[in-house]
Amino acid sequence: GYDVEPSMAGVEDSILLPRAEYSCLTIVERCLTYQDGLLCRTRPKLYSQMLCVLHRLAAAPASSVPMLEFLAPRNNSLILALRTPLCAPLPAADKTYEVSAALHSVSWVLRLYALLLLRLEHNESARTLLAELLAPPAPDGANGTPAYPLAPVGR
Repeated sequence: GYDVEPSMAGVEDSILLPRAEYSCLTIVERCLTYQDGLLCRTRPKLYSQMLCVLHRLAAAPASSVPMLEFLAPRNNSLILALRTPLCAPLPAADKTYEVSAALHSVSWVLRLYALLLLRLEHNESARTLLAELLAPPAPDGANGTPAYPLAPVGR
């Protein structure tokens, strides 16, 4: 396909590379990270289902190695951006559907973190994941970096 975009020099047309720019994973990644997790709040069930797909791909024997490399913090910031459901308050108790979906999202994110911590061979990536899990939520307007990065023990 083709893409036409306005630019400083006028209208630019370019050929889209569907395998590089629009794969299933890039679409899922864009949806999960769109406007700091907007989908988590507006469509919690869909958000939870996307997290489930990521986990199943990362846990399946045939796709686990490339998927874990894709999700590793040193290669991609997606897993760090998935902290949104962990920090978000639960919906009101009378909205059982939203509460259920929010809890499912939290469980899928924690499963992804656990799987990565179990199988990652890079100490720096594991340290980054633990820092994200153990750091307090960033105040509103902060850049989302962990407040207390973990230092290696005994060094």
